[in-house]
Amino acid sequence: MYDRTYIDQYLEANRDLLPLGFVRDNVQQIQNCPDAVVEVRLIVDPAEDTSHAELKNVPCEEQHDASK
Repeated sequence: MYDRTYIDQYLEANRDLLPLGFVRDNVQQIQNCPDAVVEVRLIVDPAEDTSHAELKNVPCEEQHDASK
């Protein structure tokens, strides 16, 4: 199971390698539960953000079932 704290652990461990002013908001997560995939992007230069509109979160079935 994916643990969202991995990103915070990574950022803390690599703080010296990241640009000055890099914050958690510079991290994008795209989750696709049916395919068991999480894409994580570190946006180092917002001007270079090449996010693709077609990439969207695909919720887990558990979330669907809980909303019924």
